[in-house]
Amino acid sequence: MQKRWNYVRFFVAAVLLSAAISKFVRMTEILAGDGLLGNRYMLLAVIGIETTLATFLLMGDLFHSWLAVFGTFGVFSVFSGYALATGKDCNCFANSIGPKVMLLFDLTVLVVAWLSKPLANQFSRRGPTIPIAGSLATGFLFAVAGLFYEHSGSKDPLQFLLADTLIGKAWPLDSAIHPTLTALESEKWMILVVRRDCEHCRRLVESQFVDPLKHRPGERTAVIVADGTNWLFAFDRVSFEVLNMQSIVWDLEEPFVASPAVFLVDAGIVVHARDGVDAGDFLEGLFGGNEPNKTLDPD
Repeated sequence: MQKRWNYVRFFVAAVLLSAAISKFVRMTEILAGDGLLGNRYMLLAVIGIETTLATFLLMGDLFHSWLAVFGTFGVFSVFSGYALATGKDCNCFANSIGPKVMLLFDLTVLVVAWLSKPLANQFSRRGPTIPIAGSLATGFLFAVAGLFYEHSGSKDPLQFLLADTLIGKAWPLDSAIHPTLTALESEKWMILVVRRDCEHCRRLVESQFVDPLKHRPGERTAVIVADGTNWLFAFDRVSFEVLNMQSIVWDLEEPFVASPAVFLVDAGIVVHARDGVDAGDFLEGLFGGNEPNKTLDPD
């Protein structure tokens, strides 16, 4: 039983460390989305907890490490179960794995841990104090590092097509990406970026664009349907089913977008934008005549 639990705890430690690293390096995507870890401090807390537990599994004795795994994955099961019930992303491995798979994994770990339970007397004579202190220090340092980590600032702007980071900058999907997109470099545009698998996107399009030709005076519309490495786009007709849509094909990985996203572009410059859960109210305000104060005056 002792040998079996050693295998299990080292495997779980590797999984937890991988989960913490994936959250760390993809922090921008998680914070821009509407998953359960969309709050920076909650995200950093979970990163710290996962790193702490992974370290303790490597340093601690058999019995206390078993208690830590069983208690933690019991909480994780509730967390992923709640995400599944509410239709949100649990952000367990950034945005790579959904809550259904993670709930199954969490429950499997609990079952395997129960079947591999070590004896209560299988703990170190020195006690868990030193391993706990070392693990907490490691988790704390890892979480604090996240406060100073800004992943989006170190990459090509096209990697993160986010409202907050693009305001005041040139609209990145231009003629260099596709010759037809030259049109977006002049005139005023309302550009919507949506996904086919996004229910929020469909509701937004169906509610605000019952007439696909709807637009504000003096402004044209463009819709971009993000679908993996093949993005379809069309001008002056907002719908998922536009005939003769043209496409942008990304060679490697497509930009991350917190869909749905709405960008107001004037002469090729993004003057205002909202994405994710804020996009619906933003768009409703625009069509309702309550245009928000522009963050940037293009003049």
